Amino acid sequence: MNDTRNVMYILAFYFSKFDVDAISQLGYSSFKKASEELSGLFGFNMNSFKNRRDDFDVLTGSHRTGWVSRPSTNIVKETNQYLQSLSFAELTALVKSLIENADISDHGISQTTEMNINLREIDIELSESEVEQIINYEEPTADLIVVSGNVPHRIYRRSIIEQLKKLYHYQCQICGYSFAETYGANYAEAHHIDYFTKTQNNNAKNIMILCPNHHRIIHQTAPVFDRDALIWIYQNGLVESLKYNIHL
Repeated sequence: MNDTRNVMYILAFYFSKFDVDAISQLGYSSFKKASEELSGLFGFNMNSFKNRRDDFDVLTGSHRTGWVSRPSTNIVKETNQYLQSLSFAELTALVKSLIENADISDHGISQTTEMNINLREIDIELSESEVEQIINYEEPTADLIVVSGNVPHRIYRRSIIEQLKKLYHYQCQICGYSFAETYGANYAEAHHIDYFTKTQNNNAKNIMILCPNHHRIIHQTAPVFDRDALIWIYQNGLVESLKYNIHL
């Protein structure tokens, strides 16, 4: 499976439903320009991206005709149904976060200071649990700088984590548990599938939204995540699939 497939579907839905408003919000002059740049950024085929927008045109109420001659696939129907609940502002924030964290480059201290005065340093020598404590609990509006010794390496946009939590309505992607339903308050945790301390990968395709129980048990038991089947395989043989998945 292409790791960026579902990101492509999110973007295709966004452009299908909001059309010129989406193009304008992202600062592009045309959909052609947007499709060229985003396809290169995320690594998917530009023609496939255009075709997926045509797929969604049938369902989103777009003024464009789209692929009316063929039935919608399950993933198109499911993505459409899920994303219809998001407002233009909410979906724009999600899309911008996906783009920001996919377009990561190295920055020196002077550049990072100009970009964001609210930065949180993360030493790559910290444990994964310590890093995720910072990511989930400390300064939620701060971006992250990965530091080795005294040398800054990369900036990671913190916004992608909060936007993914909102995308799943703060529900666990594995069990679907929602604190809001029980306690009237939103809470969820972000987990890096491939440990951040080893990969420094904070892109959306490496982040899963979990309840605290599933987050802790995954760290405790170290199951393997099968990206093709979208399942967790535990050492005792237990297999858990995802109840919700829009972005992986």
